[in-house]
Amino acid sequence: MVIHPSLSTLSKDSRSWQIYPEDFFQGGAYTTLPYGRVRYWLLGPEDGKRIVLIHGLSVPAIIWKEIAPELAARGFRVLLYDLYGRGYSDAPQATYDTSLYVTQLALLMQYVGWDKANIVGVSMGGGIAASFADQFPHLVGDRLALLASAGIVEPTDMSRTSKFLSSPIMQVVTSSYPFRLYLRHLANNSSPIDDPISELVRIQSAHLPGYNPAIASSIRDGPIRNLAPTFASVGRKTRKRGGKVLLIWGTKDSVVPYRYAARVQALIPQAELITIEGGKHDITLSHPEEVVDYLHDFLVSWLDIVLGPHHYMHLSRALSFSCTTYATTDVPLPTLHSSRMVILLLWTRSGSTLIITIQPSRSLIPPTFITLRIHGFYYYHSPSSISFNCCHILHFSCIVVYCRLISL
Repeated sequence: MVIHPSLSTLSKDSRSWQIYPEDFFQGGAYTTLPYGRVRYWLLGPEDGKRIVLIHGLSVPAIIWKEIAPELAARGFRVLLYDLYGRGYSDAPQATYDTSLYVTQLALLMQYVGWDKANIVGVSMGGGIAASFADQFPHLVGDRLALLASAGIVEPTDMSRTSKFLSSPIMQVVTSSYPFRLYLRHLANNSSPIDDPISELVRIQSAHLPGYNPAIASSIRDGPIRNLAPTFASVGRKTRKRGGKVLLIWGTKDSVVPYRYAARVQALIPQAELITIEGGKHDITLSHPEEVVDYLHDFLVSWLDIVLGPHHYMHLSRALSFSCTTYATTDVPLPTLHSSRMVILLLWTRSGSTLIITIQPSRSLIPPTFITLRIHGFYYYHSPSSISFNCCHILHFSCIVVYCRLISL
């Protein structure tokens, strides 16, 4: 089998090393799988809840640059990696179909010793995630998140460039040395890097002989279209085992238009849809804080909040946190804390008034403001107290209070 090299073989003066160095994330390593070397990173505490992040068609794991470190900081154990043919993973001369991608992930999880994890995929990575959950349900936890997911894109919604580059003839042309030499001329200029992500795509296209064929084959054969039966199967399987599915979509997505969110939801009826107003296809880059918050809320279960010991140890260092409720049977439970957020889990009677007092410690640089979120309602306040009327909450219902620290 012919295996083409990755970004790791480019000279150190290549712009790729400025944009996306080999150690871009902490905890990086290589493993050799049957179709070549794969670059992966493990972030976060070893006893954290395990999640896998899968990138999309053309941009490697750098697409998670704002998401992965923050999830790790909040206590998750995060595995992310470069798909075959992208970034620092080798590019086998093969058909880049769904089987290639799901097998890559299954073998990688086996290598790092993970028997199960929750899966998050963006764009084509969403198609891979859904296919992985369908083919290897025993390796998937009870959470699956699909961000601007490909999988049922119709040919009419594919750009002319994508259709052009995916044709077998153009795959031969774009992988030829003269064509890549021309692309190198375009990529090897000394102008400032205004758009690092686009520049990285150009560098891969110009310097990696396996990149263009991988993209073309993925468009033609990969998990971008014809996955309606897969989504439907995932819906049935997750419903049967009590799992949950989250969809996050931007309303201005021109690559996988927002209307596909409703189509995926029709195939997975129990899926929760989160809409990001004005969000385009690159929501992990343009709206990272929102995406992280939604993923965090989705991936953390009540059991994690109550029983996860590694979340508690730094609470006293960041906040003095107290809560008073005017009800007769309130029972405060443990608090979950990360470097930027405190979560209080408590029971309260319907109609009671909840007063929360938050006082940052001296270790936080003042002035600090608090974002308080209770059941979807947001309050912005200085570090004093906030009252919340629980009249709309069911009798003896459990509520979660999120307090985000914003240092100015």
